[in-house]
Amino acid sequence: MTLLIETRQLSKIFYEGLPNEVAAVQNINLSVEKGQAVLLRGASGSGKSTLLALLACLSKPTAGEYLCMQQPVSRWSEKFLTRFRQEHIGIVFQHFHLLKGLTVQDNIVLPLVPLQLSRKEKAYKVQQAAELAHIQHRLNYMVDTLSGGEMQRVAIARSLVNEPTLLLADEPTAHLDSENAQKMMGIFEELKAKGRTIVMTSHDPLVLQHGLFGQVVVMKDGKLV
Repeated sequence: MTLLIETRQLSKIFYEGLPNEVAAVQNINLSVEKGQAVLLRGASGSGKSTLLALLACLSKPTAGEYLCMQQPVSRWSEKFLTRFRQEHIGIVFQHFHLLKGLTVQDNIVLPLVPLQLSRKEKAYKVQQAAELAHIQHRLNYMVDTLSGGEMQRVAIARSLVNEPTLLLADEPTAHLDSENAQKMMGIFEELKAKGRTIVMTSHDPLVLQHGLFGQVVVMKDGKLV
């Protein structure tokens, strides 16, 4: 067994010490094996998106420890965390976060911009990621002209372009109809079959009933139930 993710008493408190203090994540102990697909479920405000942000190294914990790929990333400075994200983590945001006015290709390549790669290498990686997300036929289209399902595929392709070891998705079907949500889950199935480790948040019944996940983690009030 190879653990890709391990958290030990991981906690995140906002406005610590103030009257409006919020314990968003409390004492989380979570282990995820390499190649596993894990679903974080729970009502809105349960803490699942905050936990996902911690796992993505987009936020630092208030207490506890996070090891990713056996590296103590929760102890690192932002400089090292940024580099680690660029090289090892792919993130699919709930609201796509695409840059309008740019083409699909220009959006997908964004995570590669800081890396010292040739134009040819970047083009190859963009093509590969687009094919994995089934959006290669739209590479030269402006993202403004795409449907919601196509925009989500672009967001997935962008998360894959750096060939991440860990793929994190926050409510990826939230803005899709049932047909496109089914297609989206099919893409994640293909990614898992290729050995990706996936952690996804969702309260979508379609996702909850899907056979993708080997582990389902339920959260309530910032804690694992």
